[in-house]
Amino acid sequence: MASLTVQETAVAGGERQSGSYFRRRASRVATGEDLYTFWSCDGREGLSRIRDLSLSGLFIESPVEQELGAPMKLDFLAGEGPIRANAAVCYVKPGQGVGLKLIAIHQQDFERFAGLIQRKRTKAEACCASQVQQ
Repeated sequence: MASLTVQETAVAGGERQSGSYFRRRASRVATGEDLYTFWSCDGREGLSRIRDLSLSGLFIESPVEQELGAPMKLDFLAGEGPIRANAAVCYVKPGQGVGLKLIAIHQQDFERFAGLIQRKRTKAEACCASQVQQ
């Protein structure tokens, strides 16, 4: 697993983020209510809803606060098939969840992950197009 250097920054509302939070490499897509991941971090495990995701990261809802830079293992529950990845906490929003940066994913899992993002993006675009026409 890659080693990370994280600089913590405090922002309004008690949120914490790493110095690289605002430099996203890919736009995120909202996932709706139907996408979850099993996660494990520092001896704790849980099941959390994924609020949004991109090819470089995601935000999961969780009442459990994690430390910035903490490594997290993820197992996605998606129709594309099994997707496993390693991530690091880069943003903490107390009481709401954590932003994660993907740091390792196998090629087959990445292909399924990219398919998942495309499916969610297509669904979101179709939803927005139908709202505009109404």
